[in-house]
Amino acid sequence: MSDLTFLVESLRNYIGDISSPYRFTDDELEVGLYTGLDMLLSRLRFKYTIDESDAITRTSGSKFYQDSPPVIEHADQACIIVQAAIVLKSASAWDASWDVASWKDDEISYSNIQGARSKDQSIANDLKLLDDLLKRRLLTSKLSKMPGFHSPLNTIENM
Repeated sequence: MSDLTFLVESLRNYIGDISSPYRFTDDELEVGLYTGLDMLLSRLRFKYTIDESDAITRTSGSKFYQDSPPVIEHADQACIIVQAAIVLKSASAWDASWDVASWKDDEISYSNIQGARSKDQSIANDLKLLDDLLKRRLLTSKLSKMPGFHSPLNTIENM
């Protein structure tokens, strides 16, 4: 069992691959999770490292809010799942892009262009969700008053 195997079922549920026979094997989902984590490392400030044997470790200088195990912090799991879904959906959409067609004769018409648009919209929704998750995760500062500044700001005091 690898460090990301525990996320396979969550990824399967997120992408809607829940009825047997599954579209993606567990190994394909796990590869998607590793690819997603690898793509997110810079946005997660390199909190994790992946070695040649696919072992994930925490970077010693990074700040973590949860003790290990698991190696992957709970707050980062959603980001990894969404990024893996983007990887898998993008590969699937690219593979299916060769099958997009539309034709029509006097009696029958066929078009699967809307299906391709739906896939693209699903990927766009995932990208927006990922950006929102990362903004919430990284921008958790608190507002406080600065000493020496008083309201209203930028006004000249009465002389």
